[in-house]
Amino acid sequence: MSSTASSSLPPLACLFLIFLDLFSGGVCCSDWCVASNEAPDNVIQKELDWVCLYGSACNRIKPDQPCYEPSNLRGVASVAFNQYWQQVKHGGTNCNLSGAATLVHTDPSKSSGFSFKSLFITP
Repeated sequence: MSSTASSSLPPLACLFLIFLDLFSGGVCCSDWCVASNEAPDNVIQKELDWVCLYGSACNRIKPDQPCYEPSNLRGVASVAFNQYWQQVKHGGTNCNLSGAATLVHTDPSKSSGFSFKSLFITP
């Protein structure tokens, strides 16, 4: 997979579910944990596989689910990485995932620097 992933808009249902996930429990969104543009695809895939072992972090990106976009590795990884990190950050977990992820302070839906911006919504 190339490092410039597709940024096609996911189904409206996906955006709605991400919105609900981000706001459940009152946690949202001054920081986002997203796939690093600097990390090679194989590192992102390895960490995505690991994150998917953690609870519900990857439920929205599985086949037959609203955010399933197999051609957009960085986009789906960013959704999963952020979901995972939002759930564990209060325990002191950082957003690095062996260099596959990075913490950003700019809403990914508004940043042209992120090829996966269409997978995020503005709170």
